Amino acid sequence: MILFDFNKVFYYNPIIIPIALIIIYCVFMRYILGRRILYFNILVIGVLSMLFIYYLYRMITLFPYHKPMEYYKDNFLSPVYNFVRQLRISKIV
Repeated sequence: MILFDFNKVFYYNPIIIPIALIIIYCVFMRYILGRRILYFNILVIGVLSMLFIYYLYRMITLFPYHKPMEYYKDNFLSPVYNFVRQLRISKIV
């Protein structure tokens, strides 16, 4: 986003728009109007929920074949991935 390549930013994380709007709202309420930020906890929980749901969607649809979700066989969690993969294969057969 610093380079203003919004297409690439939006491709990797479309939740950036709600995050930016919430930051603008919080700055406006707190520093310009000097008021308490209304429903701050709900906003934060909502954004974190959207990020988690989008992460799950990307992991289900893109993992392990597309960047940035490429899979390296020598990574730290490869035993977990192989275990889950074997469970899925054994359920199918």
